[in-house]
Parts: sequence; structure tokens; C-alpha cells
Amino acid sequence: MGEESDSKRIEGEIMDLAWTGTDVLFMNKYPKGIKFRFKVKIFVFRIFVHILERFFTERNWVVSEHLGKELKLRHKPMLIEYPRSSPDYQYLVKYPKIKHDGFNILYYFPSGKKNKEFIEWLYGWDIYNSLRLYFNTELLLLNKQYNINWIVVGGKLNMSAIYPYIDFMIRPNRHDGMPMMVRECIINEIPYYWSKETPSIIDVKKLIEINIEAKFDEKTNYAVY
Repeated sequence: MGEESDSKRIEGEIMDLAWTGTDVLFMNKYPKGIKFRFKVKIFVFRIFVHILERFFTERNWVVSEHLGKELKLRHKPMLIEYPRSSPDYQYLVKYPKIKHDGFNILYYFPSGKKNKEFIEWLYGWDIYNSLRLYFNTELLLLNKQYNINWIVVGGKLNMSAIYPYIDFMIRPNRHDGMPMMVRECIINEIPYYWSKETPSIIDVKKLIEINIEAKFDEKTNYAVY
């Protein structure tokens, strides 16, 4: 359900449930901004999961520790780990960086009009707009000096043409699992802000300012949150 949904797999006679993000959120609450028809779907989804848990499944897997703490089901969730040596990282591509002017900030916001208020809440659309306003007003001088550019992506894009030019990535989500974009930033050594659950406008402002200074100061290293 949503961008990230639950998946099921069979190993012998055991069915596992894998939890990746918004599916855990839907098990716990009806998030802000969802319509009544979608609430009905969430309610049916919960009943379905409880039936599976009672009669068909023996294990729950989560892709991150914070999801495991949230998920309250009959079978205690186990963590699917993503070490750098795992296949989940091995197939990711590290793109050569391309020298460019300015400071480019990447932000992911999915396209589509369904449950728009919920999507805006989930992906921190208000945080993104507050950041743009902040750097275009209070830090206008810094913005003009370093030419800060905001790059918004959503849906399926050729990221090989984008990542070489990215200086920083923000993902101010109010709920998340272990997103592909974060792993791609790790592989491509792109500094990032990823809130997982509770975005802090103060923290992301500081990190952007630190990384702007770092890019234009050869003696300073990039900061990663």
C-alpha cells in the first residue's frame, strides 16, 4: 500500500511477511490527509494481516530498526540488514561526479494526485517549502553567492543523469523504511538528511549550510546525517 507496501514470500511451508515502510504506518494509525475510501482499504488490510498472522505466517521481517519498534503483531519482527557488502548495495551504481557551478539539493516527491494531503504530509512538502523560503529570504546573500538549486524528482527518472550533479539530498519524511535513494546516496558519497520519522527544520538547515561551506572549502569534509 502506498509507495512501499507489504510483500509475502514462501519458504517451504512458512509464509513470511516483509514490512518496508508505510505498511507499518497503516497498521498503527490512519494518517493525516487520507480519504474515507482509502481508510476503508487500510481497515481491510489490517484484518487481512491479522488473519495471515493467526493462521498462515510465522515470521515478520522489517527493513529498519525503527519499523521493528513500531510493528506490534503476534510474531516479533526480525531485521533484514543491509550491510555495504550485501547484494542490495552491490548492484547499485556509483556514478562519476561532474564538476559544476552552484549547490544542487535533491528532494524526492512522488508524482500523482491521489491522497495529495497525505503524500505532502508524509514526504515533508512543508519542510521543503520552508527550506526554500529560508534560503531565498533570510540567507539570500548566501544563496546568491553559491547559487543554490532545488531539484525535485518523482516517479521513474534516469538518475544516472542527475546524481553526478547532486551536492546534497533531503528526505524529511514523517515515516519511512529504508529507501533506495538513501542507499544510492551512500554509494555515491552524497551527503544527505534523512529524518525517518520526525523531520527537524533546524537540523536540515544546519546540515545544508555546513555542506555548502564544505563544497567551497577544500579543507573541509562533507557532513552526513
